[in-house]
Amino acid sequence: MKTLTVTDELYSALEEVANRSGQTVSDLVCEAIQVWLDDIAADEADREKIEAARSESAKGGSVEFETFFADLLDSQD
Repeated sequence: MKTLTVTDELYSALEEVANRSGQTVSDLVCEAIQVWLDDIAADEADREKIEAARSESAKGGSVEFETFFADLLDSQD
């Protein structure tokens, strides 16, 4: 187990929520950290899928939306 330092104000808010929910402050903090880590992992997985799709699309000669319209605007000047 590790120690985490938080402000008194934050700890008081956590205590209030813990008391209302019947959980411990430690449980709330661990749950919040786990949700945060899961979100990061999901975001990274999505990023990898997006990059793979972009790469596959580029192999077929596709152009990114922004690039297409930027080139179109540049050609009109």
